Amino acid sequence: MDLLASWTNIPNRTCDVRSYSATSGVWFNSTHLQVETLTLKILTKQDEDTAYVRKLLLWPTFLISCPAPEQVKCVCVLVHRQQQLNRKSEDLIEQYRCQIQETKLKHRKHRMKFENQLQQLIELHKNLHSVFSPDRLPAEIESVENAKSQLLKAEQLKLSQLCHLEEALDEARRQTSTDTADKHTD
Repeated sequence: MDLLASWTNIPNRTCDVRSYSATSGVWFNSTHLQVETLTLKILTKQDEDTAYVRKLLLWPTFLISCPAPEQVKCVCVLVHRQQQLNRKSEDLIEQYRCQIQETKLKHRKHRMKFENQLQQLIELHKNLHSVFSPDRLPAEIESVENAKSQLLKAEQLKLSQLCHLEEALDEARRQTSTDTADKHTD
């Protein structure tokens, strides 16, 4: 705010600001700046975002400062280092994004597998519930009793058929034994 206060104390006039050209090494006069206009813009644009306000505050000081050639070289080296760091950071960020994407895919695969298993269990539960529901229990008991009585009747029928077959077999054996005995006596 000290910078802002110092700019507001300047009366309505323009001033020459000198800049240093690093490429040619020559001092030259820059265009006339209306400092009061800039301060009014700063004061009236308080609703603007902070980046715009910072640009307006720093622009006159940037024009007034005069970097030396050594400082320019240092700045270039620093910029180069910063660019290398930025590239490394971007590579790391991309690597982390890939790892995050792989992890998301693995989690999605596990989630899909779990959802399929859950769906199968739900279907199985629905089937079991429909078979063993309390509403159907009397009908199921009646059908089981009917099946039991039919099976008992079928068992009795088969047992009687088995007894008849055993009797027929015994008689056939007796008859063959008497026939063979008659053949030997003749």
